[in-house]
Amino acid sequence: MTQQATNTVENTAESNMPKQDKPKGWIRWSGLATFLVLVGVVFAMTYLALTMVLKSQLEKYASQAWGAQISVDRLDFSFLPLGVSLNGIDVTDPKKPMQNLVTIGHLGASLNVYQLVVGRTVIEEMSLQRLAFNQPRMTSGALKQKASKTEKPVAKKEDSKASSGFEVPSMLVPNPQDILGRQSFKTTAQAEKINSQLNQLNDKWTSLQKQIPDSKVIADYQKRFEALTKGSIKNLKDLQAKQAEFEKLQKEVSQKTDAIKQAQTMFDKDLPQLQNQVKALKKMPAQDFANLQSTYSLDQNGLKNFTYLVYGAKVREYTDQGLAIYEKVKPFIEKFAAERAAAKKQQAEEKHKRQLGKDIAFVEHDPEPDFIIKRFKLSSDLDWGKVAATANNINFDQPRSRMPTLFSVTVQPIAQKTALSIKGQSNWIQAGKGFTEAKISWPNYELKNWAMLKDDNLPLSMKSSQVAVNGKIKITQSQKVDGVVDLDYQKVDFDMGATKSKEVKQYLAPVFEDIHQFTVTSDVSGELLSPSIGARSDLDRKVSSSLNKVLNKQIADAKAQLRKQFDQQMANQLGPVNQKLSALLGDQVKLNSNAKGVDDILSTTPEKFVEQQKAKYEKQVKEEAQKKAQDAIKKEQDKLQNQLLKQFKF
Repeated sequence: MTQQATNTVENTAESNMPKQDKPKGWIRWSGLATFLVLVGVVFAMTYLALTMVLKSQLEKYASQAWGAQISVDRLDFSFLPLGVSLNGIDVTDPKKPMQNLVTIGHLGASLNVYQLVVGRTVIEEMSLQRLAFNQPRMTSGALKQKASKTEKPVAKKEDSKASSGFEVPSMLVPNPQDILGRQSFKTTAQAEKINSQLNQLNDKWTSLQKQIPDSKVIADYQKRFEALTKGSIKNLKDLQAKQAEFEKLQKEVSQKTDAIKQAQTMFDKDLPQLQNQVKALKKMPAQDFANLQSTYSLDQNGLKNFTYLVYGAKVREYTDQGLAIYEKVKPFIEKFAAERAAAKKQQAEEKHKRQLGKDIAFVEHDPEPDFIIKRFKLSSDLDWGKVAATANNINFDQPRSRMPTLFSVTVQPIAQKTALSIKGQSNWIQAGKGFTEAKISWPNYELKNWAMLKDDNLPLSMKSSQVAVNGKIKITQSQKVDGVVDLDYQKVDFDMGATKSKEVKQYLAPVFEDIHQFTVTSDVSGELLSPSIGARSDLDRKVSSSLNKVLNKQIADAKAQLRKQFDQQMANQLGPVNQKLSALLGDQVKLNSNAKGVDDILSTTPEKFVEQQKAKYEKQVKEEAQKKAQDAIKKEQDKLQNQLLKQFKF
């Protein structure tokens, strides 16, 4: 009974005690949620502020470098994978502030994080979308800090404007001045090179002339030298005075000899080489004129290269445009290559510190250069069609990566059923054997209403045709270019109905009406910056016989006029070169003459001068003593003779 009462009391006491809460664990979920929200808000605000600041700075510095406003609608970053994207890029045309030169809808790039950590920039993929050109702007894109210079509009002559008043032969036989303007001559290029060398030599000579005494000063030196060497000596004091004056003269002359010797060395080294170059230059005009005649073949067999007259100007225009683009890009490529070479040279010259260890370039399974864009994509819908381009492995250290840059471009105009395709590679893996090549293909290009020749008397046009375009071009590391484009014209429909010439209607129109197919091959070869351009076609043969009927009279006049203008152009090139060379040769003769006068003074040492003057003085004293002795003897003889005469009373 007592035990039961005790258990009852204990149970009552336990029930009356306060209950303890169960432990909630290590994480307070409500606090963590609040913390994450705060971190998210801070990150979002920081991200927004950072992108706005970077966008503003990017627009600012890009606009200053470009010279007109460059705006970016949105700048975004991604982290998985790491990347950056720019949307709504508008690049204002500096010459037309109310027009965008280029508009890019989206430009994005993703980077390899691991390669970025180890100090390399590896862009896995870069894309450029919605590219457009010459789009109007709502506001002016001119920079406020730069005052735009108003330029007077220059009236340009439209190519479409038909000329009038030409005789038919004058149109078919090209103007000699036009022929000379189309051709590039080795004589001109070499003359410009020699002229530049002569200018550099003349600048050096002009600089040295300021330090070299002129002919009057040299003559004064020689006069003083002759006075010291040929004058008589009165006594030893006079000899000492001459010695001091001679040493003073030598010291004064020796101060001028360095510049004279430097000028002589310069002339002896450079002038013979320039003389040989000028001698070879005088033979070049004959070679250039022979090439000119072979290109146009103005003879009684007809105008052989009629194709070049039609296609040559267009080929040179495209070539010049390509060279202009290359010249703009070339400095950036050369600068990048020079910076890389300098960095490698500096790394090779640095001494490795013991405590820092030494970098060892281990063999990598997937070697990557310091900068590479692995995949690049471009796509755009333009007003006239679609453009798509891809490129793989864009890098400037191919000997290390062992990966050439491969590229492909596709252009699909709206008005064409087929697309232009350009595929190629830039391969610089082997040192000294780098090259960039591309293949061009455009099957069944539909050509309509092409004005081939524009003139009242000879308005040759192609109403319609289907053209198969195939070509290839290769540019080597040695600055050589080799390219060819084949054009196969089918279903050709020529039209010469607008001509005002009876001769054209009679002789040429029927010929072109019967031509429905021909081929053209245009080629570019030689030096990259001064290539040889040609165009040949079986069209020449088909029109040659008819052209002879209207060309015979003009051929002789054209050849004579061409020769006259060519000779005048070559004379204008060679004249300044000969004048500058002759002037420098004359200066060399004067310099050598002055140097001889200086050498005569400096060739006599002070010791030798003193010895010569002493010997001269001793000889002079001896001669005077002998003369006095002879005078004394004669005087005694005369005295004795007079005494004898007096004694004998004669």
